[in-house]
Amino acid sequence: LGANSVGVQNAFGSDALPGGAFTMYSYPLDLFAADTALDGGAGAQLAVAGEGPTLHAAYVEGGALVHRRSLDAGATWSAAQTLSSGEAPSEAQISVAGDQVVIVWIGDGSSVLARASGDGGVTFVAAVTLNPAAAGEPSSRPRTCRSGSRVYCAWLQGTAGLAQQRIRCSASPNNGGVWQTPTVVSQQGANQEGHVIGCDESAAWIAFESAPGSVPGVYTSRSTDGGILWTAGVRRSTVSAGIGAIATCNDGARVYLVWTRDGQLEYMISQNSALGWPTTASLLRPADLGANTDPVARCAGDRLFVAYVAGGTNVAFTRIGAAGALPEHVTLSNTVENASRPDLALSGNYLFATWRGGDVGGGAGSARVKFATSVDRGATFTAPGTFGDGTAAQDLPKVLVDGARVWFGWLDYRGATPALFSNRTEQ
Repeated sequence: LGANSVGVQNAFGSDALPGGAFTMYSYPLDLFAADTALDGGAGAQLAVAGEGPTLHAAYVEGGALVHRRSLDAGATWSAAQTLSSGEAPSEAQISVAGDQVVIVWIGDGSSVLARASGDGGVTFVAAVTLNPAAAGEPSSRPRTCRSGSRVYCAWLQGTAGLAQQRIRCSASPNNGGVWQTPTVVSQQGANQEGHVIGCDESAAWIAFESAPGSVPGVYTSRSTDGGILWTAGVRRSTVSAGIGAIATCNDGARVYLVWTRDGQLEYMISQNSALGWPTTASLLRPADLGANTDPVARCAGDRLFVAYVAGGTNVAFTRIGAAGALPEHVTLSNTVENASRPDLALSGNYLFATWRGGDVGGGAGSARVKFATSVDRGATFTAPGTFGDGTAAQDLPKVLVDGARVWFGWLDYRGATPALFSNRTEQ
């Protein structure tokens, strides 16, 4: 395990890779026996993102939004730096591309704020308000995506009780340096919700649950000019008020859209950056284990991977192994217990799934972060495992992966106040 020297020798000579260029890891995952505190002892609302061994974490602590970065896959972290400026922050989102980092959050329940860094998170420019004309309107659920240097942010704005809640979107063409005036994505209907966003170069798409024209369902809107103009929403699902959650992922121009409708999972695939879609959705998983909720989608080429909660007490996984293939199902959990917050990471043939299993019970429950891994693109998974030295409830897990290195973060109740902890594989 660890760094190795690798060389080649034959009758004509020999050569070797630079020292430490090849690293061996153990499988199944070899996680540390002791967890590590990530915050100062009272953090919450963890957001994480990474590229290679560089990880970025943002969370709320002491009434402020703070940021830390790790250059060694979570082994060590920088000192926390405050990003907010006195407002009450919430719902942070992180977008990363090399040294370009953008962090977006909600301030005082109304403002959508963004700060950008061009040096890998060492320093950040001053905060920019993406919706300066909000005038105190409620704002929530910021969602971001990135394609090259172009960053998009979509959020909900308006009072739901007055039927005014709609999706707004702003985009930056230069890694968060400047932001366009926000646009109302769809004027149809009102009280849109549950939106997700994806992008590929100058094309971007948003899927949302709404009732445009008083016809409820899953709708999509699309922009081809970098987020300035958006098409009217087009309904993709059957007419239904039973939409529960929407997820999306894309590999270049191939876009997957997944949603729950009346407890079953349905999906669609677009081959051209969300321009064209099938006329009807396909069934991904019926409600045979109970109503499906909380879908998380990942994809690679013509393969789709979805983790979700089935019946509230099972964590399950479904994959589409190739174009035209039938869905294949695996139950990840082996205990019937309250479950939530699945997360899924993909690296080549490896899949890493995590979730919360058990009751939180205000912090005194049996809830633990659990995980299962696959080496065959989701055909089979290991039995679920736990890790670390936690003795109290755990909740809201997140997973990041860099090749064979895996990092977990979560909310832990072992101390006097809930706090953020992490664990990882050996380096």
